[in-house]
Amino acid sequence: MTGLEAAPRLLRTAAVLVEKAGYEIARSERSSRVTQIILIAAELDRLGELFEKPVAEPIGESRSRRLDAR
Repeated sequence: MTGLEAAPRLLRTAAVLVEKAGYEIARSERSSRVTQIILIAAELDRLGELFEKPVAEPIGESRSRRLDAR
């Protein structure tokens, strides 16, 4: 799996790793940035979901293709 096919899975893997790091940091004395790290993990997960969804065809695109095919 490469390219765009791999992107969602890689983003979700990164999200899990970043979230795990956030929890480990929270257990240490340097926990002031944990909220930011957890938000980054959530954003990576959201991007993974976004890239999994098929790209919608622009409005009017299918109609113009039909007209060109004539």
